[in-house]
Amino acid sequence: MATATRKCCGCKDRFKPETMIKLPVGYFCLLQCSIDYATRAQKRARERQAKTKLKADKERIKTCSQYIKDAQTWFNKFIRLRDKDLPCICCDRPNTNDIQWHAGHFLTTGARPEHRFNENNCHKQTSYCNNHLSGNVAEYRKRLIIKIGLQAVEEMERDHKPKKYTIDELKVIIQDYKDKCKLLK
Repeated sequence: MATATRKCCGCKDRFKPETMIKLPVGYFCLLQCSIDYATRAQKRARERQAKTKLKADKERIKTCSQYIKDAQTWFNKFIRLRDKDLPCICCDRPNTNDIQWHAGHFLTTGARPEHRFNENNCHKQTSYCNNHLSGNVAEYRKRLIIKIGLQAVEEMERDHKPKKYTIDELKVIIQDYKDKCKLLK
């Protein structure tokens, strides 16, 4: 008949329960094991606290352009997830895993920052069309008209007031697209 044993929380070896020290956090073979366990737990707690403080400090000194970059990252991820089963908006290349996919903007974010986070302005595109063909704008426009309609495309192409995002607006955008990405996964 096998004898029941318990694992020591400190050294992880097995011992008979009657020879062990029982503490609120678990069973230990020796007092030294419990001291070592507590020391490691305190060290982990200090490391977690330091990481939390570092994260808060980084967040506090983040610039508006860093927030825009984060928001753009989440927005692009959302676009790629939203269009994951669709072909490239420009060349109709089918969805395969052997190529890199981008979230390509019809109206570039440099020229038209007010459309940076416009979901009608951004669609899944092959890296070739986006980088090497500079967005393949002529084909993009043709297929975009089919997808969202001529009136919507012409509305986007009209002059708009340039948009300056505040940090609070960008935080909301980041959180919105994080939530949308979670829903699409």
